[in-house]
Amino acid sequence: MNIKTLSKISILILIPLYIFLNPLLEYINNYGKITYVMDIPTQSFDNDIEITSSNSENVDIINLPKIEKQIVESWVVAYPEVNGNKEIKIFISKVKNMGIDAFIFVKNKNSKVKILSVGPYVDQTMAITMKNKINKLFNYDGKILRITN
Repeated sequence: MNIKTLSKISILILIPLYIFLNPLLEYINNYGKITYVMDIPTQSFDNDIEITSSNSENVDIINLPKIEKQIVESWVVAYPEVNGNKEIKIFISKVKNMGIDAFIFVKNKNSKVKILSVGPYVDQTMAITMKNKINKLFNYDGKILRITN
C-alpha cells in the first residue's frame, strides 16, 4: 500500500472517531444510569364521578353589580412628520421589515388631519419601547398618544 491509500483510510477512520468519540464515551460511562420505561397508563377513576347539573333559577340577577362605564385605554406611537403617500409607504415598509404590522391612522382634534401611528398597545411602556426602537433604527421621532373610548 502506498502513502495515499493509507492516508485516505486513516482519514476515513479518524474523522468519525473524532466526531463520535465523546458521545460514545458518555454513553458507556452512563450506561447504568439509563432507564427505559414503557408503562402502560392505567385508567383513571375520575370517569366514575357524575356531574350534576346546576340550577340557574336560584341565581339572583337583580342584585348583581352593574358596570356603569367601562374605560378602555390604549397607547399608540404617532408620527406626525410622516405625511404624503410615498413617505407613508416607505415608513410602513421599513417598520414592517422590523416586524411590526399594526398601523392605524389617528385623527388630530385640532386640524382633522389623519396621523400615521404604530399600535395600539395596551401598555404604555411597550409603546415607549417601540418608539425608542424605531427612533434608534430609522431616526423617526414619534409621540406617545393615549387613546380612550
